[in-house]
Amino acid sequence: MKKSMPLFFVIVALILSCSSGPRKLVLPKLPVVSIQPEAENEKSPFELTRNTYVAYIYKKWQKDRLYQIELAVADCIKKNMDYLIYVEADTETEVKQWLTELDYKYSVVVDKESLFREANGESVEGYNGYIINKDRDILGSPRIQYRQ
Repeated sequence: MKKSMPLFFVIVALILSCSSGPRKLVLPKLPVVSIQPEAENEKSPFELTRNTYVAYIYKKWQKDRLYQIELAVADCIKKNMDYLIYVEADTETEVKQWLTELDYKYSVVVDKESLFREANGESVEGYNGYIINKDRDILGSPRIQYRQ
C-alpha cells in the first residue's frame, strides 16, 4: 500500500495539470502583407510585414483596460514574435510613448477609416492578429480587412 501512494499522487497531479485553463496563444506564421500600388510609378500607400507591430487605436477605448493591453503588446515585442499586433488605446501618443521606450520597430494606424483611405478603397481579405496578456492568455483576436 505504501508503494502505491506516490503513484496515486502522481496520477492526481497529472489529472489536475491537464485540466482546461485559459487558452494559450498558438502563434501562426503570418504571411507578409504587402499592398502594391496600381500604377508602377506610385509608392505603396503602406506596407505591413512580420516584425511590424501595428497599433490599431480606438479613440474612446476604456482607460481601465489600457494597461492590460500594454502588457500584452510589450510581452509580444520582447519575445520578438513574428505576427501583427493590434493595440486599442485612447491616443496615438500613449502607444508611441511606450513602444518608443521599449525601442522596437512599430507602425501606428490611427483608426480603421484612415487605414482604408490610405489603401485606396478596394477590399481584400485581411489576417487575424492577437491581443494577449503577460501570461500569454488570449484577450482577443480582432480581424481587419486590408484594402488596396
